[in-house]
Amino acid sequence: MSNFNINGSGTIGIIIDPALIASSSSYTKSGGDATISFCHRFSLFEDETEVNFVEIKSTINIDLSHNNQVTLVDVAHAGIPGLHTTQVTYDVTAYYCDKFNEKMTEGKIFQGESIRVCVKPNDSSIVQIEKLVNFVWKTSSGITQHALNAKGVASKSLTKIANSTSISIESSSESFFEPKISYRGPVTVMAGGTVYLTLVIL
Repeated sequence: MSNFNINGSGTIGIIIDPALIASSSSYTKSGGDATISFCHRFSLFEDETEVNFVEIKSTINIDLSHNNQVTLVDVAHAGIPGLHTTQVTYDVTAYYCDKFNEKMTEGKIFQGESIRVCVKPNDSSIVQIEKLVNFVWKTSSGITQHALNAKGVASKSLTKIANSTSISIESSSESFFEPKISYRGPVTVMAGGTVYLTLVIL
């Protein structure tokens, strides 16, 4: 039987059967003393899904030489043995795209045209894009043009970004090149940046 209140405290009623406890793994005996240790699991559910839990370890010491008198009741958070760190990698794909976010074949971009780059998770059912940050254009000669800053905001009016503040399956950045990044004749332009992802909660 258990009873809990809104302040996070509560009571749990426990019945110990002497005929059964002696053969339990929760029971240890040393001389005239005995110890009973067990755990409670308190779960937080959303509908039928457990979304969080806390484990509490209870220890009861009993003096067997004095009519089974309880000498100690200790309650503490249970230790979590064998903590493991798990790393999972999620990939995204960046590609040149048109105004409809459709993939375009890489090729020549002429003077006066903007370049649009789309970024999309390879599996949007698991992760989605939170924002793009630190997006930079760079020519083969070393000239750079910052498009998005560390907060995901357009560095200059020459760049615009879609879905910069909301969770999205797809995000895009479009930039015009400043005159200093353009040359007479062809030039190779590359780009790079960082994508923040968020897990899809089912």
